[in-house]
Amino acid sequence: MSLEIQRSTDYFERQLKQAPIRSIEVLVPMANEAFLARKLAENTNVPVNLFTMPEGYSQQREYAACIGATMLNSMEERA
Repeated sequence: MSLEIQRSTDYFERQLKQAPIRSIEVLVPMANEAFLARKLAENTNVPVNLFTMPEGYSQQREYAACIGATMLNSMEERA
């Protein structure tokens, strides 16, 4: 996983000529989410943070994919 993130960031920065990625937000519905974020930070040399859930959803991390899809949809509607 870390290797794919590194490849993606390299492509994003070098091929697409974009500014370096400043941080990665992680939202993974698993018990060891913090461990995964810590290891990603160690292996990618990019700060990795646990995604802050919207107010009222902090206890719903196990539904991360559904919440993320909903949030993405609402962001696209605003654009």
